[in-house]
Amino acid sequence: MTREGESGVHVRLPSGLQMRLGRGGEGGGPLAVLLTFDGELGLRLRAVDALERTVSGRPAASSQLTPLQRQRLARSLCALDGALEGRSYRGIAETIFGAEAVDEGWRTSSLRDVTIRLARTGRAMMRGGYLALLRRGL
Repeated sequence: MTREGESGVHVRLPSGLQMRLGRGGEGGGPLAVLLTFDGELGLRLRAVDALERTVSGRPAASSQLTPLQRQRLARSLCALDGALEGRSYRGIAETIFGAEAVDEGWRTSSLRDVTIRLARTGRAMMRGGYLALLRRGL
């Protein structure tokens, strides 16, 4: 999934990896990827490789995450997007699980608890938790 914003292109890979790519130059120039040269450079390079494989249509590198873990990661990132946009947990749940899944008993619903946990996981990923996934071989 890709989404264009003022700061560049936001990309979410099927593996759940999410990146923001800034524009390199005036209107429509090539995308630029800025990497920090630190102890995590190898992980960042693998993330860029995953992006390049996705864009070019080549098979993704093998992942150690199970399909359920990838689904939870993707849902966490969707919940994070909703939270950053200022949406309510109910609105986030409707986006992730569908409006029909969110019933009248929302305040006591287990789906509400799941949605809150997904948003918390997304925030933790945003604060650097994604690096732990990369170390495991996302």
